[in-house]
Amino acid sequence: MKYFQTLLKVRPNPLSEQAKVTNCKEGFLNPGNRQNIEGVDSYCYFSNSPLTLYNDTISLSPGAEGYTFYFRPVEFNDVIFTNFASVDGKLVHNVGGLGVFAGHIFDSSVKFDNCTFRTPYSIGGNIFKNDLIFRENTTQIKEPLYIAGNYFVTILSFAGITFTKNLHLESNYYGSYIDFTGCKFDTGATLVIKGTNLPDTLNLSETSFSKTLDLTEISSGENKCFLNLIKADIDRIRLLYGNFKLYFPRGAKRDEKSAVYEQLLANMNKNGFKDSYEILDIEYRDWQVSSNWFLIFQKIWWNYGYDKAWILVWTLVPIFIFSLMNWCNYKKMQNTYPVPKLQFSQIHFAKNTRFARYFVVLLYTCFIFFRLSIDFKNIDFTNHGYVRWLIFQYSWGLLCTGFLINWIIG
Repeated sequence: MKYFQTLLKVRPNPLSEQAKVTNCKEGFLNPGNRQNIEGVDSYCYFSNSPLTLYNDTISLSPGAEGYTFYFRPVEFNDVIFTNFASVDGKLVHNVGGLGVFAGHIFDSSVKFDNCTFRTPYSIGGNIFKNDLIFRENTTQIKEPLYIAGNYFVTILSFAGITFTKNLHLESNYYGSYIDFTGCKFDTGATLVIKGTNLPDTLNLSETSFSKTLDLTEISSGENKCFLNLIKADIDRIRLLYGNFKLYFPRGAKRDEKSAVYEQLLANMNKNGFKDSYEILDIEYRDWQVSSNWFLIFQKIWWNYGYDKAWILVWTLVPIFIFSLMNWCNYKKMQNTYPVPKLQFSQIHFAKNTRFARYFVVLLYTCFIFFRLSIDFKNIDFTNHGYVRWLIFQYSWGLLCTGFLINWIIG
């Protein structure tokens, strides 16, 4: 990682500042023979009409210091790749006589438009300071594509591409965004992402998979990865939600958002990811608060049931507050709802200290608080204020008792 970061700051050498194109006419590559580009400081546009077929090798060779710098956009248009080697991210010029797309620094975007990959192909050991885009609906990837050991600063896009073979994204560093919108992985094809970090945003909307996409071994680092799963094949995606945060594009309907949450919750439950299920369920309920105000109470009371120990706080703290207020007006409380056995005059040790008297008041408060039913015949309704205070204590205690019983049974 530090190696890539250092290269991002390196200024190009004199050789890489010069445009050196061989066996080309007017900046276009000729088909049917070996082509070499070494250091390009102009718009690179590899195309021909009609469709260009490269049966031999295109070699984009690194400069004298190991990297070629490109300062303008690079675009491959109407190109068929039939003879490219697969590499593992090492900075090499050629493998077995075949060209390798490795060892380059691109200041501007790189685009593959209406290209066909008929053999395993690799993009490795490059630095992309701008976007790498495979154009949707026009580019065909018919053999495994390996993208390994690269540094992406901005966007990596495969939107709309249909894969008939595996796509390997391995040992790369991702910056802001990876886009798989509308991608389709046919039978026998899968998306493999490993040995890397997660980008700031991962868009898997409207993506379908024939095999499971496993994202459980990838970490987001300090910040979570924003994830778009609208109309995605969620049942075939395995992930730990602690690394992600769902996001929905502007204009997404409420039903679409609910569907994503519910499908992903079912996925977490099926895979046994309890921690992920809890994080996602809390997030889902927080989102539902705007249409269901009762959820606010559940959030405050016990975090939707995930922090049941909060019930003890909502029980013990009110008992302490109620008992202090009852202590200040204990005689009037006894007149409103008498409990003869808890009269100071009936308890000998209550005459000794203030603490002993407070203890008696505490017992009186708990007697009201934890009663499952209250005898209204014993209530003196003369003082309405104390009657309301009595009913409030009883109601709060009944609520706490219900949740405590639910917790114990559960």
